[in-house]
Amino acid sequence: MKLPHNRRYEATQFSKRIYLDPSGWFTGHEAVPYLEMIQKAMWDYHWIQIDYQKVDGKIVSREVAPYGLVAKTDFWYLIAKHEDVMRVYRVSRVRNMQITGRNFVFSANFNLSQFWLAWCQEFEGRPALLFSNDSRRKRNFKAVEC
Repeated sequence: MKLPHNRRYEATQFSKRIYLDPSGWFTGHEAVPYLEMIQKAMWDYHWIQIDYQKVDGKIVSREVAPYGLVAKTDFWYLIAKHEDVMRVYRVSRVRNMQITGRNFVFSANFNLSQFWLAWCQEFEGRPALLFSNDSRRKRNFKAVEC
């Protein structure tokens, strides 16, 4: 069965911007209060200002161009351009967000699924630095969290 032409275009656009990755890294469910706003900004090609909590707990402010979203089991990841570099942000760590109203130009060469698969390979191969209660001791472990 073939989709009508207008639906084929919509399906193609959807697959370019949202990727579903069924393989899991973590367990549990996280609140993602800004997911709908991020998705709207993404579809409208609007820059967003986010306050993002990094793994170490530090909160940073970033203006990013939301290129795509990835659902990896129960976890959402924002793929966004910041200072001309594509980055991955865990949506549950967005602490505040505003849509700037300024548009960005989506790169026609960007392929979300290829980017995600390459990023995952790099992420899964890098060590994570974990600190014990004794701040003088540190140990390397395989990365398990963005």
